Amino acid sequence: LPNPTEFAPAAQDLWGAMDHGKRYGGRTLLRFNGHFFKDAEALPLTADDLVVLQEAATADWSDVEPSIFGTLLTRALDPKERHRLGAEYTPPEFIARIVRPTVEEPIRERWTAVQAEVLQIREGGRPKDKKLAEQRLRDFHEWLRQLRFLDPACGSGNFLYVTMHIVKRIEVEVMNELFNVTGTRELRFHEVDPSQFYGIEKKPWAREIAELTLWIGFHQFWRRTHGDVQPEEPILRDTWTLANRDAVLESTGSKRDPSRDRQDPTPRLRHPVTGELVPDPTRKLEYRTVLSPRETEWPPAEFIIGNPPFMG
Repeated sequence: LPNPTEFAPAAQDLWGAMDHGKRYGGRTLLRFNGHFFKDAEALPLTADDLVVLQEAATADWSDVEPSIFGTLLTRALDPKERHRLGAEYTPPEFIARIVRPTVEEPIRERWTAVQAEVLQIREGGRPKDKKLAEQRLRDFHEWLRQLRFLDPACGSGNFLYVTMHIVKRIEVEVMNELFNVTGTRELRFHEVDPSQFYGIEKKPWAREIAELTLWIGFHQFWRRTHGDVQPEEPILRDTWTLANRDAVLESTGSKRDPSRDRQDPTPRLRHPVTGELVPDPTRKLEYRTVLSPRETEWPPAEFIIGNPPFMG
């Protein structure tokens, strides 16, 4: 195990090398970029912490289900905070029930029509027919690459993650059809990626998890599709598609009105007679007035999916 006092600076050096694609430990690392490693500050760990970390590092994480981060996120929240936010983890199976009819079926309807057209064109058997069929497939893929998907209450990004995988499965079919037409397997295909997936989320740590979930999912899909072919660098990119703000209301701030504060009903103190928890009479719930409220403007998108907050 590394010395606990040396772990934090060593981790910071590693993350800095990953961010810029520099040499570390005798090898040149891939360039990750994105903002994940721009802040290379590492938390100090104790010897016991390092034992747990080493145990975790021996596991094979290559096929980890990224949506598990949603479970970890909601379990880390205080139950009352989770209820107030309406932050509930939605399993991928439930998400698919919404995404299939709202996203997959409309796209597949168009894809089926293109496949039929390509089949009819190829029946001509002439070189120009082959070229025309290839162009129809490329036009459809370009349309697929231009689509935008929005989850206006994205949480840890599970709806976006499931949607991306559904769209990329269709993309693989397009790539296979192109191979059938051209006889060439393209390795540097400008693919559907996280830059097409938009989200709005109030909690900054949930927004960060959503972005990480999308990129992990993208690279897992890349590896399953392309094997050992290295994706283009940087491995991670800032897409600027996941906003950290309220999805319904924007304002210039808020102003407290002490005259309208009310008693905090949360039990906090032990009653001197009964021993039960009772509210603290000195604690108040602040009443705040929103300044210059206005409706939040959502980014334009062809598909809007998601699981709205359960409260509010």
